[in-house]
Amino acid sequence: MMLTDSEIRKAGVVRLDHDSHYGSTSYDLSIQTIIDSEGKTFRGEGYTVKPQEIVWVISRERIELPSDITAHAVIKTGLCNSGLLALNIGIVDPGWHGPLATAIINFSSASYYLKPRESFLRLTFYKHNIPDKKREVHVDEDDYLEARKKVAIETFGSTFLDIKGLAREVSGNLIGGWKEKIVFWGAVIAIVLGFLSVFLAVSTYLLPWSGVPYQSHFDDLDKRVTALEAASGKNPTTAATKGAE
Repeated sequence: MMLTDSEIRKAGVVRLDHDSHYGSTSYDLSIQTIIDSEGKTFRGEGYTVKPQEIVWVISRERIELPSDITAHAVIKTGLCNSGLLALNIGIVDPGWHGPLATAIINFSSASYYLKPRESFLRLTFYKHNIPDKKREVHVDEDDYLEARKKVAIETFGSTFLDIKGLAREVSGNLIGGWKEKIVFWGAVIAIVLGFLSVFLAVSTYLLPWSGVPYQSHFDDLDKRVTALEAASGKNPTTAATKGAE
């Protein structure tokens, strides 16, 4: 069952909450700490996220979930519309006690200024039966901050995707692949054209392209041979007559 705003308040699952952050069936977490790729922290102040840059954001509020309530986190629509996306969102398990953090990436081509206490995650809460497998996680805020700094420095770097490098690699692969294809199909076309030229040359003499039957070609050739023999005095008919006399 999804909890309404009054039920969320009554359950006490959000500590250090603000009235203006409650929705009809949700609560919006606000920014307290921002961590850049070098591990530098910006607490209670804004930060300009450059295109393709990734930062970690930690909530001001603490979430206190009993064993019979699960939370679901999604990034705020306003940030999505500006080209910012969150990596690690989804289920917050029962038994979680502490702030929430997420990595935010700027996928747009323009910089974005994260304001102090700006809303970044929207939480909805679901009440259910107590599960057989229960787990209590009590987070120390200082340890949580240090863990996020370690991930920011060692795992992601300043940008989540090297867009320019990726573009060069993809274009190189495409061009290389097309070169191989062009060479292959060029050779195939050359062979086909060679066979075609030979075929056309032979067919010029053997096939009736002009619409005249085969026999007409042979009759014409026979007449030409006979005329040449007559002109040279070697008519076979005349030679045979003389021999008989």
